[in-house]
Amino acid sequence: MILDDSSGLSPRAQQFLRQHCTVSGPSTSAEYLREHCAEAPEPLLERMIAFIARWDGLDLPALPSDFYDGGVSGFSIDARVQHLDGAGWLFDPCSARVSVAYGYGIDEQDRFGLVYDDWVPTHPSVEAWFESYALIHATQQMRRVATFTGRRVLEAVEATAEVVSNLVPIPEASGITDSWWQGRWRPARYLPRGGGDVSA
Repeated sequence: MILDDSSGLSPRAQQFLRQHCTVSGPSTSAEYLREHCAEAPEPLLERMIAFIARWDGLDLPALPSDFYDGGVSGFSIDARVQHLDGAGWLFDPCSARVSVAYGYGIDEQDRFGLVYDDWVPTHPSVEAWFESYALIHATQQMRRVATFTGRRVLEAVEATAEVVSNLVPIPEASGITDSWWQGRWRPARYLPRGGGDVSA
C-alpha cells in the first residue's frame, strides 16, 4: 500500500501523503476482479491488481476551495472496465468528489485521465497525477499565490518570461493539465534554474 511504500514519489508528495491522506475500507481482491472483469485483457487485469496493491483505499483531502471544488475523493477500484475505440481498455480507479459528466480512467499503459465520449490521458501515471495534486496543496503554504483569469493569464506569463528567462521543469508534474495554457510560453510547472525549493 502506498502509505507503507511511498517510493517513486517526490519528498513533497511523500510529505503530503503522510500528513493529509488516510486509508479506509478493505481492498478489492484480485480474485473478485478476475471473476467480474473476465472480458478485460490480461495486461489490464494485471494493471488493476497492481493498482489495488499500491493505491486502493486511499482517501484524499479536498482541493483548496479557491482552486477547484471537484476532483478525486479517493482511490477505490470497482470492477468496471470498458473498451473505447482508439483508446483500448480502461478501468475506473476512483470516485469523483462531486457529480460530474465524465469519469476517471487508467489505461493499459498506466496513464491516468478523463473518460467521457473520448479518452483523454492527462498524466503519464497515477504517480504523476498524485504529484500534481500534492503540488496544488503545497501552493497553499506559499506566502503569496496570485490567481489570474482571461487576458491577465497571458500578461502574467509574458511578464514572467521577461524577468525569468532560464527556466527548468519540475519533473514530477508532467501531465498535460499542468501546462494547458503554456502556448508559446513555458509551462507554469517551471521554476528558475538554481532557485526556489521544489520540494516544499
